[in-house]
Amino acid sequence: MNHEEKLQVSASMTHIIIRGMQEYLGQSGTDQLFECCGLTRFTGSGQLVENRSGLRYTEIQAMQQALEDIYGAQGARGAAMRSGRSALCYFLKVYGESAGFNELDFRLLPPRRRVQVGLERLAQVIGGEIGQTIHVQTVENAWTLQIEHCPECWGMHSSNSVCYFTVGILQEFLSWLSGGRVYLVEETACRAKGDPACIIRVGKKTLD
Repeated sequence: MNHEEKLQVSASMTHIIIRGMQEYLGQSGTDQLFECCGLTRFTGSGQLVENRSGLRYTEIQAMQQALEDIYGAQGARGAAMRSGRSALCYFLKVYGESAGFNELDFRLLPPRRRVQVGLERLAQVIGGEIGQTIHVQTVENAWTLQIEHCPECWGMHSSNSVCYFTVGILQEFLSWLSGGRVYLVEETACRAKGDPACIIRVGKKTLD
């Protein structure tokens, strides 16, 4: 097995990703996706509980391609984003307490400070689960999250940004963190387009 084939996300994060997909696509839709890309070890509602392996980066690439084959490019983007939003509740069940998201001191931080700290903690947890470092920076009127080796677009080539699952989970996280407020979340650079890293920008001003 070469270096690329060894890259994978943790079993826990794999379960969160798949739960989000099941929530949006349904069990039959998720099974169809796995059958299309050859990941039959995850088909069936009971298999996810029994399967303790994590998704390899190359398998995530296959899932991305299968989404496009089934739903078309635009439909695949929507399905990935909605699945990401659906996955947030499962993420919080697993990591919410250990990440300190439920601590009173964190919840009482001023809104903008709470978002910044929340993004930093989220990036640290997800980075650890995908085997990468996610850098959070404060820029003018926004925060940015930078992933140099993103599993969502690993090995892909596209004229458009493709990391919509990550955008979706960030959208839902910010809404949960702020009591339903809407932030602009957009991927401004993507390795699939030839950029050196994936960069997701979160505007500091809410849209509502």
